[in-house]
Amino acid sequence: ASHPLFPGAELRHKEQRMADKRNSVHSVTSDSTSNFCKTFQEKSITNVACIGAGHIGIGTIAVMAERMPDVQFTIFDDNPVTVCACQSGPLPFYHPGLDELCNKLRGKNLHFSPSLEQTVEKSQIVFVCINTPVKTGGIGQGQAPDLSSWDHVARRIADSSKNECKIVVVCSTMPMHTGKTMRQVFQAADTVKHEVVCFPAFFRGGTDVKEMANPRTVLLGSEDTKSGVMAFQVFTKFLEPWIPQDKIVPSNLWSAELAKHAQNAMIAQRISSANAVSALCEKTGADLEEVMRTARTDSRISDGYLQACPSIGGGTLMQNVEMVVWLGGQLQLSD
Repeated sequence: ASHPLFPGAELRHKEQRMADKRNSVHSVTSDSTSNFCKTFQEKSITNVACIGAGHIGIGTIAVMAERMPDVQFTIFDDNPVTVCACQSGPLPFYHPGLDELCNKLRGKNLHFSPSLEQTVEKSQIVFVCINTPVKTGGIGQGQAPDLSSWDHVARRIADSSKNECKIVVVCSTMPMHTGKTMRQVFQAADTVKHEVVCFPAFFRGGTDVKEMANPRTVLLGSEDTKSGVMAFQVFTKFLEPWIPQDKIVPSNLWSAELAKHAQNAMIAQRISSANAVSALCEKTGADLEEVMRTARTDSRISDGYLQACPSIGGGTLMQNVEMVVWLGGQLQLSD
């Protein structure tokens, strides 16, 4: 209670309590960071989990399993039919060369599980490869990403970790704020520290698994903190049998999240331009092949996506473009 002769005493007591609370939070944060760094300094990576048995999840994990025979990889999916198909083969979707690769690794160091809790509990690194739909209602309907699935997965990872630190790798075409959303969930869980890194997938749908096994460069985003730097170092070292460190481009979380969307937006522009030129060719009698053959001789243009097509296509291409448009609107970037 305040003293009538010392009206400032209550304020000073309140300020002291707030300072004590900040010091306590800082101490807990420092302890959790030290625990995280100690965990990954002392142990090599021997168990890896993946949430999501789609093209990106199975493709990425299978390629790593082939390159890292001493590491056990387990892929979880909520759909029991998908899990059964993956366990016995063939896979529930076609990707050139992927079935053959899984057949070679299945039961050795590549496994499929219907239990997220068991898959996450025994792992040190957790890949998250899930879809992100656009919102079907409310603010941003039809354009803004629906991050509820990422929030839900983060909560399940936190609940299943059994007080063990994890490096959580966001590996899908993640929308902006995905890393932030997951970090907030982990911090609110008030358990051990989990560090989020963004590892966007740049694989083209329908390409042979050999292209996935030999990427030209990859992007890896992490926080510029002690534990974030540790997670980056541990993960790049883990990837070495697959991807040499000189092929890994470091970035922050925002850059890694935005990069895939920027790439898809530029691909969509390219296809749209090719279709516009095609329409001009039809009206004027010009030969589209000859026009594009000339265009691709310019080093600034190169030869990718210069064919006209009936639509832009791709499972997530237009969805990503819509998300970029929405983000620009939210940031009041009218152009």
